[in-house]
Amino acid sequence: DIIEGAKLLSGWRKGDRETEIDPDTGLPRGFAAFNFHDASDKTFSSAFGNQTILGGNTEEDMERELEEYVDMVFAQQQTAVTICRRIYQHFVSRNITEEIETDIIAPLAATLYDNDYNLEIVLRQLFSSLHFYDEDDTDSNDEIIGAIIKSPLELAMGALNYFQLEIPDPHTESYQHYHDFYRQCFLRMIGPLGGMQFFLPTNVAGYPAYYQNPGFQRNWFTSSTIVSRYKLPDQLLLGQRILMPGYLGGVQLDIVEFVTAEDNFTDPGNAELFVTEFAQYLFAKPLDADRTQYFIDSLTGDFDENYWAVLYNFYANTDDDDQIRTPLENLFRALLYSPEYQMS
Repeated sequence: DIIEGAKLLSGWRKGDRETEIDPDTGLPRGFAAFNFHDASDKTFSSAFGNQTILGGNTEEDMERELEEYVDMVFAQQQTAVTICRRIYQHFVSRNITEEIETDIIAPLAATLYDNDYNLEIVLRQLFSSLHFYDEDDTDSNDEIIGAIIKSPLELAMGALNYFQLEIPDPHTESYQHYHDFYRQCFLRMIGPLGGMQFFLPTNVAGYPAYYQNPGFQRNWFTSSTIVSRYKLPDQLLLGQRILMPGYLGGVQLDIVEFVTAEDNFTDPGNAELFVTEFAQYLFAKPLDADRTQYFIDSLTGDFDENYWAVLYNFYANTDDDDQIRTPLENLFRALLYSPEYQMS
């Protein structure tokens, strides 16, 4: 099937000739050079019902072959099953048991196939299901909340979004968006965090963490990327790249400004409530009492919670943040260093 497919795709080129736009997707698709096309008939295996696509040596024939090829692939229900497995592994869990295959993947695949491969319908079905929120059983051994290690994209952009860090508007500040944010911050933050060079996967299969068995998302963690992941909080606080020294495109977090902003937290002076709310928005699962206390200790240090309330009230009355900035930065680092923050 691979050989026959390669024959069918022969002759499609990109180059000096103006790139043609696909009428269905609006995306560039190259052009047909029929002099380089294999004009023989292409017969596929029993997986495709031994279907034969008649060859041709004109541009029209090449387009007809390509359309028949695509139709043949998507006419197979197994194509829908494969896509739904990928969706499940990307958004829910890498572990697909026989029960999940039967109860989750099969219905999703049927929906995808019956709706002409409309992905939006399938994603809505998955995201609104009890299973997606792990509420379809009481088995604590098959937890799917917090079961996936965040990709570098999720790790970095999730932080920029949650901490309300402003980036230049691509429409009104296009130069700053591209040269400052995209090149200095985005590309040089995402890549080192886990080998996710944006738009440059290692091969045509994509990034190994999305498909390579048995590691899957564990492939984000390697000896060369783990340090970068744990340097993220320091980079955001300093506004500077650390392992690749340089400017972070103007992206920098003022932790005091974030914590004290209206509506971000109910009562930052209440250490337990403050830490609980902070963790609630950063982590996929609620913390137990021991982990909550660990983060409270990261905030209060050698003092107790009452003294933290005194420090915060002093700031609230004087606007002097010298006494609360370091404790807040320590808490910020502890939260983003934690294993819980690495999971989604």
